[in-house]
Amino acid sequence: MTVWEKLKMDKISVIVPVYKVEKYLEKSVDSILSQTYENIEVILVDDGSPDGCPAICDEYARADSRVKVIHKKNGGLSDARNAGIEAAASSYIMFVDSDDFISANMAEKLYLAITSGNTDIAVCSLVCVDEDGNEIGIGGSPVPDGVLTADEVIGRYLDDPYNWWHWITACNKLYKRGIFDSLRFPVGKLHEDEFVFHEVILRCEKIACIPDKLYNYFQRSGSICHKESMCSKLDDVEAFFLRARRLSEAGYDEAAYKSLDKGVNFIYGLYSDNGRGIDEETGKKMRYIQELYKSTAPGVISRAGRIAASARIKHLVARLGWYRLTVPAVALRRALKKNM
Repeated sequence: MTVWEKLKMDKISVIVPVYKVEKYLEKSVDSILSQTYENIEVILVDDGSPDGCPAICDEYARADSRVKVIHKKNGGLSDARNAGIEAAASSYIMFVDSDDFISANMAEKLYLAITSGNTDIAVCSLVCVDEDGNEIGIGGSPVPDGVLTADEVIGRYLDDPYNWWHWITACNKLYKRGIFDSLRFPVGKLHEDEFVFHEVILRCEKIACIPDKLYNYFQRSGSICHKESMCSKLDDVEAFFLRARRLSEAGYDEAAYKSLDKGVNFIYGLYSDNGRGIDEETGKKMRYIQELYKSTAPGVISRAGRIAASARIKHLVARLGWYRLTVPAVALRRALKKNM
């Protein structure tokens, strides 16, 4: 059987959570329906959107038999994605956020990469665009061209400060359906991809990579990342610490320490940005984060090998919860860097 014959057989489910994106929805869905890989089902998950999105979804379903619509009570992005996973009747899964759009050959290129390399997922580069479609850029480099092992991705890219977005983001990938047999997105969390991607990689043997920028991430002023409180940003820290624990259990000691260290650095930055005072809700979340750190850090640090004295002091301060005392020092370091 040729690759092109297989193209007619393997269906791809494209899961699109929909909520308050009336202005952008048609551009997103049109980019999916115009794929050169035509054997797709598009699952539009109306997450209780209060605008005209439900009607737009229904109109697409009437116009194209490949479109399936799920109307549900609002539960957030993770809950909508999970509903789409449950409804997917296909060999492969993709996710597209409903204010983003994709290149016409994205599904085809990812499919050819995943099948020719006999891999578990395929990854392409993404690009950040503004409302006029102008490339904003995200820094770092495109994903490498070729096939990587799970060990290589975890060791080199999972917490890479320059290229992490290509890897953590759920939407620039094609997955074998089996990856999600026992995996779902965490309901009620922001930055849900941070909680999930290491679990995806731990379920893989090989990952196909395409450097082409095929996924267009639309950065709008009203998006979640522009409205976050310190409390909501602590979801990131929770994800980093849970990742550290999971990677440590799986034997990835160096990667586990990187995730733990990233979480601690993130907390220092949050306290510096928000001063010494935090509200009651944030304090409650911080107490949970502190207990999570205490239960995770000793095992991760003990298996991390040689750690610099300054890093040990940093983690001692973290274990004691003395973050507020470091606010002046962090502010001074930032000021010195800015003036260099």
